[in-house]
Amino acid sequence: MHKMPKKTTANKPLPTSNWDLKIDIKALNSAAMGISQDFHIDPSTTKEIIKSSLLKAYKDIWAREHGYQLSRSKGRNAARDIMAGPTIDNSKDLLADIDIDWESGNIQFWDGKMIVPTDDDIEDDYTQMSLEEAKEYADDDEDSYGNKIVREGQIVEPGHIFYLRSDLTNDMFGASFIKSAISSIHQKMADRAKQTIMDKFANRIGTNITGTVESIDSNLGYTLRFDADTTGVLSNQDTIGGNRNKAGERFEIGERVTVYLSGVTEFDGHPSLSISRTSDGYMRALLTADVPELQDGTVKIERSV
Repeated sequence: MHKMPKKTTANKPLPTSNWDLKIDIKALNSAAMGISQDFHIDPSTTKEIIKSSLLKAYKDIWAREHGYQLSRSKGRNAARDIMAGPTIDNSKDLLADIDIDWESGNIQFWDGKMIVPTDDDIEDDYTQMSLEEAKEYADDDEDSYGNKIVREGQIVEPGHIFYLRSDLTNDMFGASFIKSAISSIHQKMADRAKQTIMDKFANRIGTNITGTVESIDSNLGYTLRFDADTTGVLSNQDTIGGNRNKAGERFEIGERVTVYLSGVTEFDGHPSLSISRTSDGYMRALLTADVPELQDGTVKIERSV
């Protein structure tokens, strides 16, 4: 944590900057909604992704403007970056938040400070404030122009975060901010969609599922597609009667094939399913679907050959 000199609160001037970041939030939201349809993400989740992405981009700029180095460098450059200035992890150490008016398109960032009992308890002037100072702001929460500088509805007690209007100005934001935010939005949507798919299939592990043969490789086996973003490879040795060098069954491209799902993994950034037609689970699942005694547990399959 960046150590700062202790400060006094007496006669401390209130911040006078007030700005609403002018991004075409409606256009950004519209574009994001288009992307969300491709990823099958609901609108409310899309808005949360936009907010978190803008907030992340803001934190990056905040750290830069206040002399911090974001602690994400690795390898031989890490020591150089640490020497350049104090480090901070923008997802953990920075206490900031964002308000978005989706109708007007106005965005307001808030810098948070953790309230500590006294001035002597302050270790970082940027992320902490004394209870006395927080009360000063709470009692006089407007600047000389009548603009709000304190977020409404806050608890002014030690251990709570106290939010003040951001002191960064519009000229600190530019194309790089928008580029960073949009990149983050796209990545977060892709990650959310991938996790949704993996969760969906994880709930079906131990059952039989059906996919469509998409491609055939004589050495590797059959690639089956289960939805727009999910595939699995049915290897030669996982076909009935097959071995490592040769498939025991013959399928055609476009043919529907039922397989046993034993696991969900990730390959090349996309969900990939571990599938088989030779495991005990495959036959057990087939029989369970047709034999009532297996469904209610009256009869159990101990082993299949």
